[in-house]
Amino acid sequence: MNEPRLNDPITEEAPVTPIFIRNLTDFNNFKLTNPKPKKLADGTVIRPITETEWMTKANADNSSDNMIACQSGMTGWMTAQGGQHVMVKLGENTDYELNDTNLDTQTAPTPRIEDNELEYDGPFGDRDFDVYAEAVGQIESGGRYDAVGGYNDHYQGKYQFGRAALKDVGVGFSAEAREAFLADASLQEESFNSLTVQNHKTLLRLSGKYQKLSSREQLGILAMAHNAGAGGALEYLRSGTDSTDGFGTKGTKYVNTVAKAFADAEVLS
Repeated sequence: MNEPRLNDPITEEAPVTPIFIRNLTDFNNFKLTNPKPKKLADGTVIRPITETEWMTKANADNSSDNMIACQSGMTGWMTAQGGQHVMVKLGENTDYELNDTNLDTQTAPTPRIEDNELEYDGPFGDRDFDVYAEAVGQIESGGRYDAVGGYNDHYQGKYQFGRAALKDVGVGFSAEAREAFLADASLQEESFNSLTVQNHKTLLRLSGKYQKLSSREQLGILAMAHNAGAGGALEYLRSGTDSTDGFGTKGTKYVNTVAKAFADAEVLS
């Protein structure tokens, strides 16, 4: 990924056409225009954002109940000083599309998946995945499939899926859909499996560091991604910056809990 350089030539008082970058296809198309830092008429210098910056904010805004966050969208630009995203007003609640299938996947190869590791349609052994899933479920809800939490009971089930996460796995957020989701343990497990695999593929594609981790270490990072989104996990892998959710829970709590669960499982085996 090409990081922006603040010593790139700055275009004086260049206009910026506000285009909503809703998914990674839009982002890649934006990057194809070879955007450079610009100085606006008021003297503010803006620069193009990175893919990690887009992912981090997209995950945060999709999970936010703030009206401004839900009704505005990233344009691909950020102030060089202060790091404020340049946003465009949308006029209605609009989610970012975090699982865009029309992506250039040439940036990182996907490792071959062994046939005997595909029982739950994922790249990890069944036993390790079960340990990971149970650890995440205990943090989120104490393992309760009927748990609801957050503002207006926004988060649902054993794994506390919010509206954006449910959308990512193809589950609706109407009152009827949420009631059905809470009553269906199998659907919750399938949804958790699906979201984990989606985050795994995103991290494989965008992080060479993630590719080099052991499968159990990857599951620890995926636990963080369940809480902070793939963008939060990417930022942690890139810079070591820990995430904190709206309840004050740090992303590393998920990493450490999964690591301890694996250690405990070894003692019991």
